[in-house]
Amino acid sequence: MTVSAENVLCLAYFHADPESGLDGQDLVGLAPTLLGGVPGLDRFDVLAGTSRPAAFAMPEEMELKSGDSPATPYDGAVVVGGSPAAVSEILDEHLRHRLGRLHAYRVEEKVIFDKRSPHDGNAEAIKFLLSVQWFADLPASAVRRSWQVHEPLAERVHVGSDRYVQWWVHESLDEGAPAVGGIVEMGFPNEEALVKGFFDSPRGETEIVQDSAHFIAGGHPRVFVKEHRFRTDPAVK
Repeated sequence: MTVSAENVLCLAYFHADPESGLDGQDLVGLAPTLLGGVPGLDRFDVLAGTSRPAAFAMPEEMELKSGDSPATPYDGAVVVGGSPAAVSEILDEHLRHRLGRLHAYRVEEKVIFDKRSPHDGNAEAIKFLLSVQWFADLPASAVRRSWQVHEPLAERVHVGSDRYVQWWVHESLDEGAPAVGGIVEMGFPNEEALVKGFFDSPRGETEIVQDSAHFIAGGHPRVFVKEHRFRTDPAVK
């Protein structure tokens, strides 16, 4: 990882290791110890994998496909933030050798909306991560502009969502990790809100499909997760 004076953010997908038994729930238990024991670490969010709701249906155009998709679905992800040294320590000394596989990316977080209630810990909440790839002939500035134009449409159409985050991927930190340009994070207060409120109407569904097709070339299957947040400053959303 490139050393910088500024804090960095890393989003890392993982496969659980069947031999060690380390999985998302184990990471939930480990997170507070790491947050308190690694100097410079201020964020360790565990996105523990959960099953895709059976009733959740998507238009075929939004079930993204790519030739470099992981052979098996990810078992979840972690978001690690802090000094470059702290993030490197977490990845290299605490996670890589304890998980079956880690695909880590240095990312930039942009929260488009967050309508969650002030209290944390909604056990019914569910979210998904969607890794996307941009059209190769689009410069970064055009992609950013297109993704920005998409923001109000997403808020208007995805009426069941209470949180929408765009993660811009700056670089992969693992050789062999699938090519990713950005990661969509979309949260819902419960499965019913996801199933019934992903689109506001058939017209909204069509608008989302058509607008996304302007800049998203493909991607990987959605990873459904339950979020567990650990921060040195609990007030930070």
